[in-house]
Amino acid sequence: MGQSSRRRTHSLVLLAPALLGLLLFALFASTARSDDAAPAAPVACEPSECTTPLVTPILEIPGDSADPADRDWTPPVGGETPGADVPKFAPSPSPGADAEPSTTPAPPGDFDIYIPEIASDKPVPTPTPTPTPRPGPVIYLTFDDGPHPTWTPRVLEVLERYAAYATFFTLGTNVDAYPWIAADIVAAGHAVANHSYTHANLALLGRAGVESELVRTQSAIASATERSATCLRPPFGSVSGTVTSVADSLGLDTWLWDVDPQDWARPGAWTIANRIISVARPTAVVLLHDGGGNRSQTVEALEIVLAELSARGYRFETLPC
Repeated sequence: MGQSSRRRTHSLVLLAPALLGLLLFALFASTARSDDAAPAAPVACEPSECTTPLVTPILEIPGDSADPADRDWTPPVGGETPGADVPKFAPSPSPGADAEPSTTPAPPGDFDIYIPEIASDKPVPTPTPTPTPRPGPVIYLTFDDGPHPTWTPRVLEVLERYAAYATFFTLGTNVDAYPWIAADIVAAGHAVANHSYTHANLALLGRAGVESELVRTQSAIASATERSATCLRPPFGSVSGTVTSVADSLGLDTWLWDVDPQDWARPGAWTIANRIISVARPTAVVLLHDGGGNRSQTVEALEIVLAELSARGYRFETLPC
């Protein structure tokens, strides 16, 4: 081999490593570009064969912060929107878990946490209704000399049928004898008042006698009804300075009457009723009796009076006792 041939061979030997390096660099660059263009397909495997656990990525909500006021996320209306991010207060169930449908209602506004109202097990008290005053003129029915075991209950029955209220001027002796009837009078919404203890003519008594009659009756009424009487009707309507003075000292207002049909004389039920109806006027005080004798005519007349005057628009209330 000549000298020229040896020089060419030596040059090729020196260039071979450089050419090999350029070839390897070009091959590496081509492989890198291919990886960027198409990601590698995932390797499919059966759940039992996979060793790498499946991990659900945590979805970050844009604008998420610790302060709910800084969040600009608004929950979708009408249920979930396909592909929408799931808010943090309603996370998606884990893969493979049996998720139950939520019974929590959707929040009314842009809140990230909804706390349903917890119902109280305490009963709600029913408010007491305020009675509405009935219209129409008022007549005051009053009954003396009771209570009586026969006639007073019958009078109460008639009054109840017409939603009428009355004032009963009672004798202390009868209240002590029939305390439960006095209690029934009060329980039905009527008033119990003082008519002396023995039906004595108070105008003929001294101060000590008047005090005894009234104080004993006050005690009997309070014991039977647990209320203190505040009104007095002296028997026979007999009033004196002494009677007025004692009554005032006991806090008793004295009441007489405007209409006296004299039912105590038993002139007949229709006569008693006509004597009341013919002179009826607003605020009139009517005198009747539920004790002191047979009061069947009074009971019958009371039914007639209440039916007629109720039809005329009258209402029947207790005296301010």
